[in-house]
This record gives sequence, C-alpha cells and structure tokens, in this order.
Amino acid sequence: MKPASVIIMDEHPIVRMSIEVLLGKNSNIQVVLKTDDSRTAIEYLRTYPVDLVILDIELPGTDGFTLLKRIKSIQEHTRILFFIVKIRGFLCRKSNKSGRKRICK
Repeated sequence: MKPASVIIMDEHPIVRMSIEVLLGKNSNIQVVLKTDDSRTAIEYLRTYPVDLVILDIELPGTDGFTLLKRIKSIQEHTRILFFIVKIRGFLCRKSNKSGRKRICK
C-alpha cells in the first residue's frame, strides 16, 4: 500500500520538524513537503496529489482559511487538519462557518 502523502505548513521550523518526526514513526505516512510559504505549497499541489495538509491558521502573507479555499479549488479531496496553538473565539467561529469539521466546542 502506498503511504499517505502529507504537507506540513507552519510558520515555525521547529514545529514543522517536530510534526515530521512524529509522523515519520509511521511507515504509512510520507511527508512530501514542509513549508511556511503558501506559493510553494500551491505549486506542489498543482503538480502532485496530496492526501493531507496539516495547516497552521497563521502563516506569513496569508491565513489558513484563505489557503484552505485555494487548496480545495485545486484538490477537492485533500483533507485539511488545522494545527492551532492558541485558540481564539473568532477562529472557532470562522472555522465552524467554513463548512469543515469543528475545531472548537
């Protein structure tokens, strides 16, 4: 079976590296890209199929919700997992209104 392909998008290199180390323990997962740059991720997604994008809400030059829409317009079946360190009320409301599964209760 082919491993699930994963993109990790976070503004902090240590966070990207830590997530990659954790995922690397599972042979059914392959991290194909780690970046904080939305252009790099979009270019990759236009070329290669990706199973999962682990996405920070706050990224340089954009936000996770805007990027979510762009990702879904390119690969509608790619799953998105928001990775949030600080949950704020408006983020919960915005995420819940985006039509995705809830991140806040």
